[in-house]
Amino acid sequence: MNKLSKILLVAMAILVIAFGIIFNQYKQVLDERERQWERFLNEFYFALDVAIRSIEAVLNNEDQIEDQRLEEQLNELSTYLIKSGTILEAAQDFHDHDIRNTQFFQVAADSIPTVAELKGESPLDGDSLYEQERELMKFIHITLTEGKQLLYSEETGQENPNLSVDEFNEIIQGHFGHALNELFYEMDQ
Repeated sequence: MNKLSKILLVAMAILVIAFGIIFNQYKQVLDERERQWERFLNEFYFALDVAIRSIEAVLNNEDQIEDQRLEEQLNELSTYLIKSGTILEAAQDFHDHDIRNTQFFQVAADSIPTVAELKGESPLDGDSLYEQERELMKFIHITLTEGKQLLYSEETGQENPNLSVDEFNEIIQGHFGHALNELFYEMDQ
């Protein structure tokens, strides 16, 4: 083996090792992006879940809840609606700029009435929710439940980690974007 062959062999070995290292680092970056995507989907899914359960707690137990506890539940609901929107914004800023956003969560949180607004002077029951607020909360509940179902995977029993950004955007823009228009309509009624 002559000197040139040895140099070429050593150079090729160095290139193979360098490409192996670069490929390994690239794979680690892709794996980390996938973990971040799955974590984002999980956080968003469970923020929706807590908001859904908060609405159910208010609607199913409003007559038995003291004003202070009702106020706490309404605040929790607003917090988790805002958290859902914030998680969505953070994913757009920190994970993928192609993730779409919607104002549904902020508008829904802003539409959650206070206890003073909820307690009506109904001739039937002075401590019940006004029908308009109840219907608005039911609408938000249905929207969140349907959105959560669109994210659901039979395989995992929770959010679908295999959703692409495009599929996720279709849920955000299609479902929640459409619901935002309906929410404005419901609020005007």
